[in-house]
Amino acid sequence: MYAIINTKTKKFVSGTDYRGRPFKQITSYEKALTYEHLEVVECEFKTRECGKKYKIVNVKLVVLGDDCNDK
Repeated sequence: MYAIINTKTKKFVSGTDYRGRPFKQITSYEKALTYEHLEVVECEFKTRECGKKYKIVNVKLVVLGDDCNDK
């Protein structure tokens, strides 16, 4: 899986504000947009106009706890 991260703040991109130019990235420590394929995240990186402050990183999704096993 892949995500886009701000290299200075280490916050993940969780959205983009397209109302003005340049586009403003919405970032968060708790939320992140994740992508399964590298080609898709590369396209999103360009579409969102992330720029030099951001990079694509490989991430791992981990399930914490046992909440998914409802009895």
